[in-house]
Amino acid sequence: MAVTSMSQSSIRDFKKLNRMSGALGLAPFDCEYVVIAGGGGGGATDFNNGSPGSDSVFYLTTSTGGGYGSVGGTTAVRNGGAGGSGGGGGGSTGTGGAGTFAQGYQGRNAGGATGNGGGGGGAGATGGTVTMTGGAGVSSSVTGSSTGRAGGGGGGDLDGTSAGAGADGGGNGGNTSSAGSAGTANTGGGGGGAGGRPAGGRNAAAGGGAGGYRSNVSGENSGGGATAESRLNLPAGTFTVTVGAGGNGGVPGDYAGGNGGSGVVIFAVQARAIVTFSGGVTQTSAPVGSNTVYTVTATSTTEETVTIS
Repeated sequence: MAVTSMSQSSIRDFKKLNRMSGALGLAPFDCEYVVIAGGGGGGATDFNNGSPGSDSVFYLTTSTGGGYGSVGGTTAVRNGGAGGSGGGGGGSTGTGGAGTFAQGYQGRNAGGATGNGGGGGGAGATGGTVTMTGGAGVSSSVTGSSTGRAGGGGGGDLDGTSAGAGADGGGNGGNTSSAGSAGTANTGGGGGGAGGRPAGGRNAAAGGGAGGYRSNVSGENSGGGATAESRLNLPAGTFTVTVGAGGNGGVPGDYAGGNGGSGVVIFAVQARAIVTFSGGVTQTSAPVGSNTVYTVTATSTTEETVTIS
C-alpha cells in the first residue's frame, strides 16, 4: 500500500497525533489501585488523646483516616478512637476504637497491664493486648515488590515491660518515661503511644490506628480481612486525588504520642494512557510490566487532580 507524506498531501489542517491512543480512543483503562489514608496519632502520657488521620481519595475510592490512640495519665476511662483502623485503648478497662468495614481492624486495650497502653489496629489485624503491639498491615506488590503498609502503632509502657512495637509502618510505643515514635510516612501507620511516668502514677498511652486500606489488586487483600475490590475500568477524565495526612500525637503533659504516618495513593494503568497531575501533587512513576505505576506521596490541598486520557 502506498503512503503519501502529509507534508505533500492536499489535505489541509490535519491534526498531528503523537500517540496512537489518541487516534484509537483506548479509554477506559484497566486500573489497579492501593489507597491508604493517614494513620492516627498516639496518645500522650497526660491530658490529650492523639488526633485522627485524614482520608485519602482516588477517583471514587475514599479510605478513612486512622483512629486516635487514647491518653494515659490518671484518666479513668481511656478509649481509643474509631477510624480506618481503630486506635488503642488504655489499661484494662479502656476500649479500643472500631475499624471501618473492609478497611481495617479495631484497636485493643492493654489487658491486665492496667498502667500500659493498648496497640492500635492495623489493616491486617487487631492491635495487641498484653503485648501492646500494633496490628499488622497488608502487603502489596502493586509497585513490583512486596511491601507491608498500614500497621498500627504500639502502646506505651509503664510497668517495666517492653513497650509495644509498631507494625508495617506503625510507630513504636514509648518505654517508661519516653515519647512514642511516629508512624512512617506514606504507609498510613499509626503513631506510638507515649510511655508512662511512674512518679505520680501517670499511666502510659495507647497507639494510633492505621489509616484505612483499600485495594483492588488481583490476588491481594483489602483491609479488614476483605478480598480485593472489583476491577476498575477507569474512564478518560479529571478526578480527585488526595493523600491524607497523619494525625498528630497527643500533646504532652509529660511525654508526647507519636504522629501518624501520612497515607499514599498508588495506581497502575496501561502504559499507553496519558496521565497528568495538577500542580500541588507530588508523585513518581515507574514501568512495571505493561503498566506504568504512579505513586502519589503528597497533595498540597484536597482539590488536587489527576487527568487521564
